[in-house]
Amino acid sequence: MQLENEFRVEASVDRVWQVLTDLERIAPCMPGAQLQEVEGDEHRGIVKVKVGPITAQYKGVARIVDRDREGGRLVLRAEGRETRGQGNASALITARLAADGDATAVAISTDLTVTGKVAQFGRGVLADVSAKLVTQFVECLEADVLAGEEAAPAPAPAAAPAASVPANGGGAQVRRIESVPSPPVDLMGAAGAPVAKRVAPVVALLFVTMWLVRRRRRRRRARG
Repeated sequence: MQLENEFRVEASVDRVWQVLTDLERIAPCMPGAQLQEVEGDEHRGIVKVKVGPITAQYKGVARIVDRDREGGRLVLRAEGRETRGQGNASALITARLAADGDATAVAISTDLTVTGKVAQFGRGVLADVSAKLVTQFVECLEADVLAGEEAAPAPAPAAAPAASVPANGGGAQVRRIESVPSPPVDLMGAAGAPVAKRVAPVVALLFVTMWLVRRRRRRRRARG
């Protein structure tokens, strides 16, 4: 499915480009995400998604596959697999930056493929969720990354790297990242009523099923 989002950052194109192309730097601002290690251009970590009482965790990798500074175009590919289940998620994300006065306008186009628990919500709900998550990301970007850049150029402690270890085969070094886990992305809270309405029949069915199972068990015990 195709998702479109736009936002405005109170910073110049040069500054925004520098920040957005530094995945390690902006990882703490990504809702539900935790960066764990970096090897060359690959950034590996987990993303947690909560759907009511169910929490799904995706373990995956993100990498920048194309960057055109002159054209203000950045392409990122992310892939993840649910650690407990059969769900998969992959996304090709294209960001376009353009000057908007003293600020920067950013347009993001996401070609998203999702299977598993999260796929039940469809494009409409996921579009609402993505819009709210982008808003959270931008607020964090401006408040923590860009504002902190003016106050102190030191990197955020939440994404401080640990010691490097050699990669298999003698290739690029693998750097372990000591980062603070982010709370799971709450789809119920992010999407509100639309998600609640879709989940309600599923929850009701589960309760009915549990009730029937208990009733059958009681009958069996009575017969015994």
